[in-house]
Amino acid sequence: MAGRSARRGAALRLAGQPGVKKEEARLLNDLAEIMPQASRLKEVTSLVGDRFTWLPEKTQRVSKKFPMLTYDERLPADLAELAIHLKP
Repeated sequence: MAGRSARRGAALRLAGQPGVKKEEARLLNDLAEIMPQASRLKEVTSLVGDRFTWLPEKTQRVSKKFPMLTYDERLPADLAELAIHLKP
C-alpha cells in the first residue's frame, strides 16, 4: 500500500484569468500569510479556502477580492493530517 499512497498527490490550485495580474492575487502571497498559522495540510487548505466564496450554483469557489480567480481544493484524506509546520 505504500506505493499507492506515494502515487497520490495533493494540489492547491489557484487559477486566474489572463487579466488578473495584481501581486496580491497570487497564491504564494496567501501561503506566506497562512503558513505560520497552520500545522497540518488540511489547515492550509481551509485557511486558503476562507478567502474564497462559493458561487450560488456551488460549482466553484471564487476569490472574495478578485472574482476572476477560482479555487479548487483537492486533498486526499490520508494527507489531511500531514504535518507541515510545527507551532511553537
